[in-house]
Amino acid sequence: MGKLDDRNRKWILWMFVSAFLLMACEKQNNRGAQTGAKIKAEMETKIEEKENPIDILTAYTTEIEYSDQEISSVYTDDRSLLDHMGQGEFSYAYQDGMVYYRQYHKDSFEEGAVWGNYGPTVGTYKEIVSIDPKGEKTVLFSDKGYGNIYLIGDRFYMTEKKDEAYSYPNIYSVDRNGQNRVDYGYGDVCAFDMDRKVLILKMLSEEKCVATYFALECESNEMTELQFDSFDCLTFQDYYDGWCYFDAHKKNGIKACQVVGISLEGEQKKMIALASDEETGVKYRQDAVICDMEVVGDRMYILFGNYTGSAHHFQGGRLITTKLDGSDYHAIEREVDNDDFYACQNGGRNLVYFGGRVWDVDANTIFSSDFGGSFDELKRHRIVPYQEQSFLRLMWTGWGSDSNGRQLNVYALENSGRIIKVATGIDEAIIQREDEKEYDEIEYNHLYYADGFLYFEVEFKIIDRTYAIGWRDGYRRVQTDVYRMKLEEKSIELLYSY
Repeated sequence: MGKLDDRNRKWILWMFVSAFLLMACEKQNNRGAQTGAKIKAEMETKIEEKENPIDILTAYTTEIEYSDQEISSVYTDDRSLLDHMGQGEFSYAYQDGMVYYRQYHKDSFEEGAVWGNYGPTVGTYKEIVSIDPKGEKTVLFSDKGYGNIYLIGDRFYMTEKKDEAYSYPNIYSVDRNGQNRVDYGYGDVCAFDMDRKVLILKMLSEEKCVATYFALECESNEMTELQFDSFDCLTFQDYYDGWCYFDAHKKNGIKACQVVGISLEGEQKKMIALASDEETGVKYRQDAVICDMEVVGDRMYILFGNYTGSAHHFQGGRLITTKLDGSDYHAIEREVDNDDFYACQNGGRNLVYFGGRVWDVDANTIFSSDFGGSFDELKRHRIVPYQEQSFLRLMWTGWGSDSNGRQLNVYALENSGRIIKVATGIDEAIIQREDEKEYDEIEYNHLYYADGFLYFEVEFKIIDRTYAIGWRDGYRRVQTDVYRMKLEEKSIELLYSY
């Protein structure tokens, strides 16, 4: 055979390349068709699978009906309902008619901070005080702790900041005299099962780069690690009736948010694994994560979306609900900067309040609502409490009006969605500072109810650029007053100031 000239050689090479590209395109088209079919199949059948509920489900939006009907907020003056609601604020503890709290001083916290989030100062002493219904106070002991108080039996479980360089506090317990101290290590309290007398602890150490979780049985003082055999990293999401719920991940594993449950006895269950559309080849929303999660009854509610920027703004996502086995999937779109919600049960109906609307999951319908509270403020930084036959008491302040004009009121949200009017006009009852130029804002914090009394703090603060970081405002604390109001008589008592 003779040699090919350059023209023939180029023609043969072109034919070969063309054939190769044609085969590649056909293969890619088949692959794309398979991917599309796979996504569609996942959307239609994945949540019906029971044998392997951890199979990845591409998050998607289900069909929903919208109603012009408004579910109006139901207000009640029946404060006796507060006695049947679970504790949602742990700056105070209660036992046998006595209320316990920590009495702070001027040097207990930083003088100023970004957004007014003042950190505790290391090595400063405060008193643990008890108060009875008559107002008689008793100082039990002094120590260097701060933050929430959990009184279980004859012991206080608390936290102490021991190192300025370490962001997490040390968790410890003492008896009623401040003696017989037991240290558990650095970490945070995630949940408190008041029936079982169990604290769920998130522990950190220099040896491990990820958090580990433990159930502390307070009566026996035994700590049991909560771990899931096939996952390396767990992130606590919620606690309900003896079960902890986590977002679980594997090192170098698939990019999916996998919800698992671990019981206090060590039983494990895989519930659902969620991936954004991008993970299965259709670009929709990047890096979707579990932003919030609640378990109510036999259903879980998951806000699946993402945040971005230094301000950590919510970029949108989906609000998803399924039964605890991953079945009966429903999901709706959530708008940008609208990431708060509250799930509850009312008369057998599963309801989700969010952004001025109510989602009736069973009726697959969204109604409008006139609820004016912010669930983000109600739920932020809260410890998850659990008490059987008792609903979480969410309390907040809100401006209202009467014949005398504008006034600041205190409300509580019952699990059924009813709103209890706890107190009215507390801004008129507090002691006013003589020079209004000494502060820019007044903030009301740590609302707590027990035996007909409302406890709350009033913080006077001033904007101070010294503590600002960029566009984030800095505040300097001027003074904090701690009050107790007898609701029946609307009489108020200043417990202390710092």
